[in-house]
Amino acid sequence: MHRKILTTRSKNAITLCGLAASNPKYPKFPTLPVLECNGFESIGAWSFGDTPELADKLGALVLAGKKTATSGLKILYEKDQEPIPQPGDLSIILNSRKEQICVIETTEVIILPFSEIGEDIAREEGEGDLSLEYWRRVHKEYFSKYCDFKDTMEVIAERFRLVEKLA
Repeated sequence: MHRKILTTRSKNAITLCGLAASNPKYPKFPTLPVLECNGFESIGAWSFGDTPELADKLGALVLAGKKTATSGLKILYEKDQEPIPQPGDLSIILNSRKEQICVIETTEVIILPFSEIGEDIAREEGEGDLSLEYWRRVHKEYFSKYCDFKDTMEVIAERFRLVEKLA
């Protein structure tokens, strides 16, 4: 879904050091020193969806292991000048109160027209009855709030894994 990523230029950016200092559970993250050595300066912090209710609902699905994918329109990434996710990217997922609930790692990014998104992505998003029909209906409704939606628009489908629960 459409998301906002906090960067190191933002006063709200969460750096690896800041995260470790602000959340006593985070130092348990086993690869923290490796990540710092590989040049990670910050981790994007964002919540799913565009409402507090959706942020909490979808965040809970991630914590329960039921949601392992998300998707957004490429045109919206471009409009908001957001970087396209890449395998290996880490993200801090926030709830509706902007509290850190988990860290996820992007494992795969697929860019396809909306009409070509398959049942696997729909199921991995973990929402509704897990069907492609449900996925198409709710995503078309969601995307239509932000643009003149067409089935030919490119979707960025992002698979991820839960790295660490923070809540």
